[in-house]
Amino acid sequence: MSDNTDLIELPDDGTPANKQKSPPWPKGVSGNPRGRPKKSAEAREVEALARASSAAALDVVLSIMQNGDGDRVRLAAALAVIERGIGKAGDVVPVPVEVAEGATLADRAQAIADAAMSGVVSVSQASALLSCLASVAKVREVEELEQRIAALEAQKP
Repeated sequence: MSDNTDLIELPDDGTPANKQKSPPWPKGVSGNPRGRPKKSAEAREVEALARASSAAALDVVLSIMQNGDGDRVRLAAALAVIERGIGKAGDVVPVPVEVAEGATLADRAQAIADAAMSGVVSVSQASALLSCLASVAKVREVEELEQRIAALEAQKP
């Protein structure tokens, strides 16, 4: 080993010395209080022009797909049309996951896991479905809390 090799010294807790352990702002305070920056007028104008030209662009892609020189060009154009129209493969669950009417969220989660384990849906599709189910559960939880708070406030004299 040569003497001029740079070594990263590790502190006692094992994290690299140049890595912060926590954000530089206080807990509970956003690191970006103003949120995402607004788009410039030029960016909004480009988006509007792109939207206005979408139909013409699709016509060009369809023409290339039907009349293009070479299989690669036609295939790329066909894939662009398909992905724009129905999404990329895996974006849509091919077979609905069967659940009993009135099933609980836990029952639905189990049905999704069973469908993934039996190969009815892919693991990534099951993960996306479970994520959606978790969002539904969170919404229901908030709704229930709102109802409880309203009931408690209605009891106040």
